Amino acid sequence: MRGARLNYGSRVLWDGLDLDIRPGEFLAVLGPNGSGKTSMLRVLLGQQPLSAGEVAIAGSAPGKANHKIGYIPQQRSIDPNLTLRGRDLVGLGLDGHRWGLGLRGRAERRRRVEAALAE
Repeated sequence: MRGARLNYGSRVLWDGLDLDIRPGEFLAVLGPNGSGKTSMLRVLLGQQPLSAGEVAIAGSAPGKANHKIGYIPQQRSIDPNLTLRGRDLVGLGLDGHRWGLGLRGRAERRRRVEAALAE
């Protein structure tokens, strides 16, 4: 993010935000309710435009077509009778943007999930 600003009307959530996250780094976003944590995620997912500034994910614009990021929402409707293991949830970060379970490239998917769990 460069010079990022997000406001709703006259209410400014954040302004002048410069943020770089490099491959392999982890970031915790902490703050009180209403401070813009979820809004920041929505910007990174391409669901919310910035009021000013620019944002890129691995050199590309954020959005549904950007497969370089995985996101598992905090709350999501899942059939209560569906049994999911931890590794299944980690796998949703790889292919959760597609409908159904990840069946393409099963060996590669399994390798990536195992690597993430090992980290």
